[in-house]
Amino acid sequence: MSQVPQQKKPFRGFGLGIMRRLRGTRPDETELVIRECRRLIRGGVFFDIGANVGRVSEAVLPHAGRVVAVEPDPKTFAVLSARMGGRITCVQALVGPEGAERTFLFNTISSGSSTSVAPEHNPPGHNELERSSMRAVSLDRLAREHGMPDLIKIDVEGAELTVLASAKDVLASKPIVVMEFNTLCLAVFGRVNPRDAIEQILAMFPRVEAITAEGRTAVTDPYGFLSENILAHGALDNLVCSWD
Repeated sequence: MSQVPQQKKPFRGFGLGIMRRLRGTRPDETELVIRECRRLIRGGVFFDIGANVGRVSEAVLPHAGRVVAVEPDPKTFAVLSARMGGRITCVQALVGPEGAERTFLFNTISSGSSTSVAPEHNPPGHNELERSSMRAVSLDRLAREHGMPDLIKIDVEGAELTVLASAKDVLASKPIVVMEFNTLCLAVFGRVNPRDAIEQILAMFPRVEAITAEGRTAVTDPYGFLSENILAHGALDNLVCSWD
């Protein structure tokens, strides 16, 4: 990969900037995710993977029996723990295949745009990213330690499939998964063709829906979904993946 030219404007995160340019305005992505998580949790156990400072966890807490918020970055985790006090279980961990070495990329401008990559896929340039080596903890291990989740939110900027790959036992229990689908991050950091990514998700879950301002729309056709995702949604969608 060639050196990335110097950015003329401050880097604000992937996906969201594209949406601004294409649409001028954007819906509050987090509010839409909160709306669906509140509807879906029904008093169960909620895992927030990529919790950042805990906005989603805090909003879902009154509707959940228990919340487990997982955040890898030490500084962001400290803020999460301070905000949430003893109300939820906060875990500092990077989720992925158990014991795998990952390079965590902390976005110093927008912590919510932080992600992780395999060490050999560490992108050059991007001076706004602070790099650190971490060992991944599987979602299955977290479930063994903190209980099997009923609802999982995954927002890890392109590493979502890596998280799901660590959850064989968890997925066998058929939790609902709310996950971000950021086409640019999947391609750049996840190193996966977005067409392959949506096909993997459709093969994994019997029912996949995209969250919209009005509710949800069924995702059945990869081409149609990607066309809307890239051309109309600024390369950013959130999916509800379920089993019925």
